[in-house]
Amino acid sequence: MDSSNNAGQRDRSNRRAASPLGLLEALRRSQIEVNHTRDDRQTCRKPKHVTAHYGVVPSDLDRIAQCDTAQDVLLTLNEILQLLQRSGWKNQIPAELHIEQFESMGEIRRVLRTIDHLTNAPDGEFLAGADAIVILRTVLDAAGDRFRQID
Repeated sequence: MDSSNNAGQRDRSNRRAASPLGLLEALRRSQIEVNHTRDDRQTCRKPKHVTAHYGVVPSDLDRIAQCDTAQDVLLTLNEILQLLQRSGWKNQIPAELHIEQFESMGEIRRVLRTIDHLTNAPDGEFLAGADAIVILRTVLDAAGDRFRQID
């Protein structure tokens, strides 16, 4: 009895599959299955080394070197300083070097002298290697060089 019942169900499902609506439904199911298998294959792949191509993006030092006026140098330097502040660099440097923004070349020279004094002190050895100090000194040196070229 079960075998004849199964045969009757197969005949009905074959008739439904042969109708246009049945064909559309079967096509949709197969597309959904194919999409799911593609998604599964994509999520199962090991990530490859990804490189981002941004074109020619100048570094902060390049941006400073490309400034035409002293005001542009200060604006660029203050943008870099804000980025360093947002990244949490204040935790790595002493309070004497916490600067909100630069307004003149004199302030840059003062901070460079302070950095030299702190890093050359007997206990300043650990400070000389701090990432924030190295970055700050490099950026300020580049700004000072550009100021001298502009003047």
